[in-house]
Amino acid sequence: MKQYETTPKMKERSFNAIAWYLVCLALAVFTNLYYFLVINTSERLYISPLTIDLDENFVFGESVPNTVEVQVRGVSSQLDKVTSLNFRTSLNLKNVQDEGVVEAEVILEKLGFLAQNDMFEISVQPSVLRVSMERKNSKPVPVVPLFVDSVPRGYTLQGYRTVPSRVDLTGSRTEIESISEVYTEQISLASILENSRQRVRLLNPSSFSNISQDNVDIYFSVLATDIVKTYQDIPVIPVGLSEQFTYAEPLSTVSVVVQSSEEILEAYTPFLFAEMQDIRAPDSYEIEVKAQQDENVEIISIAPQSVIVMVKASTGRGFYY
Repeated sequence: MKQYETTPKMKERSFNAIAWYLVCLALAVFTNLYYFLVINTSERLYISPLTIDLDENFVFGESVPNTVEVQVRGVSSQLDKVTSLNFRTSLNLKNVQDEGVVEAEVILEKLGFLAQNDMFEISVQPSVLRVSMERKNSKPVPVVPLFVDSVPRGYTLQGYRTVPSRVDLTGSRTEIESISEVYTEQISLASILENSRQRVRLLNPSSFSNISQDNVDIYFSVLATDIVKTYQDIPVIPVGLSEQFTYAEPLSTVSVVVQSSEEILEAYTPFLFAEMQDIRAPDSYEIEVKAQQDENVEIISIAPQSVIVMVKASTGRGFYY
């Protein structure tokens, strides 16, 4: 058998072929890796609640975000397994010693699937928060009821009592120093006709303060100053009837219930009437009974509220006004 000798030139060609093969293999691996890690990579943005651990002797001097953004970047097929339950964000302010602005890093804790995998890039925005801290202060302040109207006519609000009359307000030192009272929600007196109790909500004067309780009770003392009186058999007077007509007989009487002070009602006489100016032909009509208005007297009811009137053509006799 013929033997072939390997020449240096053949060795060089073999070396170059192996080198090109390795380069092609590296390029193929790089291309696949690039596709897998770059082209097949995506990112998700999550809104994470921010848990704040705060020293009990301090409060915030200004508002602090209650959420932060968490960005997770990784392979799309794996990223689908990530949820907002896979991480927790917090701020540790328990070591604050003095008032002022503190820079605190947002702490990210991986949970569940994220804790078991290191294939993701995770970032938090903002990663550091500047927080204004003030010492907690507390003081008692009076409760002020916020009345929006008055008791009905005929009643007098003799007084009211708030229980408790003072509440403790706790919050930042500068906020508490500027607050001298706490108001209730709006209170209507329009339906209060007797001694009664009403529970009302307190309004927090500042987002940086807390009230020792949410509600207070207000006790009202109300006195009825008017009396109710019923007038019986009051005649109804027709008004406005054309002279072309007359009514067959005097109208029936009615009763009227009124309310006012005893002094005014002693001199009061109700005047009731039935408007007939719209009558254009003889017939039987049911007409509403009205009362003459008196600013010092409230008409509660009239019974019956209407009367039947028999209208005839006038013959020169009859009743008309």
